[in-house]
Amino acid sequence: MVMMNRVRIMRIAVVVFSCVLLLALAGIAESYYERMQAGKLVALLSSVRVGYTTEADARKAIQPFSRFLDPHHDTNIAGNDQYDQYGFRNRAFRLLHLSPFVTVWITLDYKNGVVVEKSVQYYEEPRCSGVVTETVQQAVPENAGAESAGRDREVYLSSSVPSPVFIMKVRDNPSVPSVRRKLDWQIDLSCMTTMGGCRDPRRVLRGALLEPTS
Repeated sequence: MVMMNRVRIMRIAVVVFSCVLLLALAGIAESYYERMQAGKLVALLSSVRVGYTTEADARKAIQPFSRFLDPHHDTNIAGNDQYDQYGFRNRAFRLLHLSPFVTVWITLDYKNGVVVEKSVQYYEEPRCSGVVTETVQQAVPENAGAESAGRDREVYLSSSVPSPVFIMKVRDNPSVPSVRRKLDWQIDLSCMTTMGGCRDPRRVLRGALLEPTS
């Protein structure tokens, strides 16, 4: 009887372990899938022309990613303009303590039926963040200085102890040469499924650090 109970307990333990292992593998696969889909959407948005692409065309192009659409999207705080926002995460990697929690937000803003801004934001806990934004050029006030009037591309890098670099922001507008803007949208999201994470946005926004060759 004792031997039978031991055998039964062993079988139950094997079944439980197998189920946990399958769930872990499924979660890891899901994280890789979200990373792949986020990369595809970033690549798609790199060809969206801010100030030219229509809202209808943009929404048609990004419709295959509707599974990742933020349920609270569509109207901004002002209540006038429209937007679509997509979220991607690596939940399993965080739960298994393989990597810090990573969230990627990809957003399209519309006004008067046209895409007026597109952005991708990468956030890795506890405070590593990288943002690339391309927006229609804002009107420059008449009393603005020459420095303000010439800011077509802005790169902001913030550092602090103990993290050497934890915030990087890149902001373009359509007047920035297309070669430069395409480089800025070369975003490496492999950190979503990298053991230990990246902890440095320069590894994610690699294209922004490259110089155009032509």
